[in-house]
Amino acid sequence: MLQMNEQNDLFWQLLEPEYKTAMLYCRKLMQDREKGNDLFQDTLVIAIQKFGQLKNHDAFRPWLYQVIINKFKSSVRVSNKRRWLPFTPETEDILVSDNPTNKQIAKLWIEKLFKVISSDEQALIVLYEMEQWSIKELASLHSKSEGSIKLKLFRVRKKLKKEMVRLSSDNQSSFKELSKLVNAYVM
Repeated sequence: MLQMNEQNDLFWQLLEPEYKTAMLYCRKLMQDREKGNDLFQDTLVIAIQKFGQLKNHDAFRPWLYQVIINKFKSSVRVSNKRRWLPFTPETEDILVSDNPTNKQIAKLWIEKLFKVISSDEQALIVLYEMEQWSIKELASLHSKSEGSIKLKLFRVRKKLKKEMVRLSSDNQSSFKELSKLVNAYVM
């Protein structure tokens, strides 16, 4: 058993390579820099408190992201709002055009699209699509098979595409135009 100081040192040592990425992930989930920073700080407090329960330190990364996801889901339940990541300069670069109008339109559509998926599904899509986690890493995080993760991603994408079609027909927008704006971002 590690002493308290050794345990704290080990925690910070394991966190160091994940620090920036995990913080940015929190910001994306909360759609706001300050709220994301708060989520990250709250997560660190919980993670430090529960670090002694982590048996395999090689599993630190998925364990940390599970703590983030649990805290995020808790905050979504409390606020009863579903949120999605903001458009930052990094994510805006993904969009098809440099036209600011297109970026704003895409942001609004994405916000609408993500109202149809749960916070679990949002977290999964952000890790896979934005953070580039592999299927294997996601399977480890969720303690599920790779096949079940692939199936869940397929179902979430299907929901998003169905909602995109519905929204485009409700608003007389061209599905093809909307798809160009959003496709590279979430699909």
